[in-house]
Amino acid sequence: MWISVTRLEVTALSEDAPRFPAVVDTGHASSLSIKQEHLGKLVDPMALPVLGRPAALVYADGRRASLPRYQARVCLHGFHPDPARQPLPLRLPTRDGIICYRTAPRPQQREGPRWDWLWRLLGRAPSAAQTSEAVAPGPHLPLLGARAFRPLGLAVQVDYSKLTLSIARPDPQTPGTPGSAIAQD
Repeated sequence: MWISVTRLEVTALSEDAPRFPAVVDTGHASSLSIKQEHLGKLVDPMALPVLGRPAALVYADGRRASLPRYQARVCLHGFHPDPARQPLPLRLPTRDGIICYRTAPRPQQREGPRWDWLWRLLGRAPSAAQTSEAVAPGPHLPLLGARAFRPLGLAVQVDYSKLTLSIARPDPQTPGTPGSAIAQD
């Protein structure tokens, strides 16, 4: 899928609006989680207002962090093989804001070479990942979560035989069936 992110004031997306690939992750609890460097390719993060309290994040090793949430407009770009039938971008709700993973600071010098011999023996160079100052870099691509689809009543359907993912509005006359496709990848 491809997304665009703009300031809230932008009501109509221009044809040449920057796009960035995103991964649909229905298990993800936020509308959108994105790295600061990816967000910067779509919109100036400094132009986005910060939304309320930061998002709380707990890493696998128990460390806690807080990540800024921004108010932004997120648009999902659909795809159709026939350019004349290309759907308009769909504005996704981001009531709880989008979560932005800050760019990790440059690793600081370690205190001493006490354990460097062990890392060399294991064939790995010592890195900031082994220090307590390590920062999780965030997802490799932006993650679109369930909160982006549920408020609009969208159906996310994966066809593993064709390796396609479709996002559609359910057909109101036939409950449980997908209706018109909004995006397909």
